[in-house]
Amino acid sequence: MSENDDSDDDSENKHTGNPEGDRFTKLRGAEYDRVNDLLRDQTTLTAREWAIARVCNDFRTGTGIKYTAAGEALPDIVPFMADEYSAGAVSSAKHRFDTKVQEAAGTLLYGALCGVYTTDELDEILHDATEVAKFLIELEGGEIDHEHELEAEQQLADAMREVREKSVEVRDRLESEDDDGGE
Repeated sequence: MSENDDSDDDSENKHTGNPEGDRFTKLRGAEYDRVNDLLRDQTTLTAREWAIARVCNDFRTGTGIKYTAAGEALPDIVPFMADEYSAGAVSSAKHRFDTKVQEAAGTLLYGALCGVYTTDELDEILHDATEVAKFLIELEGGEIDHEHELEAEQQLADAMREVREKSVEVRDRLESEDDDGGE
C-alpha cells in the first residue's frame, strides 16, 4: 500500500493500534455470520460495514479513498469476507458506517444535553464505549496502549462534562425566561 504514502494524513492513524497493517488477525477462520452476530451484540454495525470502513482507512490518500482498490483487496485483507466489492458497494457500506456513527453520537449528545444522564452515568457510558472500541481494535489484530486509552477517555469525559454543564445553563436560562414571562 505504498501508493498511499503521498497522503498528508498522519501515518500513525493509518492502522490504529496496528502499524504493521496486518488486519483482522484474530478473526482468521471466522465465518462472516459469526462476526456479524458478534458485532450486532456490541454495536449497530454489520461485519461488512466495519470491515469496509477499516479497509477504506487503509486506502485513504490525500485526495480521498480508493474505493475500487479497497473493494478488490477485501478478500485479501479481511479473512471473513470472500468476495470483492465494487467501488459503489464499498462507498455505500462506508456511508452507512459514517451515518451510524453520526446517529450514535447525536443520540448520546441528546441524552447528555437534555439531562437524561448524570455526569457519573455519562462517564460509565463512555467507559463502556471505550471498552467496546478497544475490543474491536484487538479483534482487528491491533492494540491500544493504556496511556492512549486513558487520554482518550479523559478527553471524552471532559467534553461530555462540558456538554452537561452547558445543558444545565441553557435549561436554567430557559426556565428563568419562562418564569419571567409566565403565562
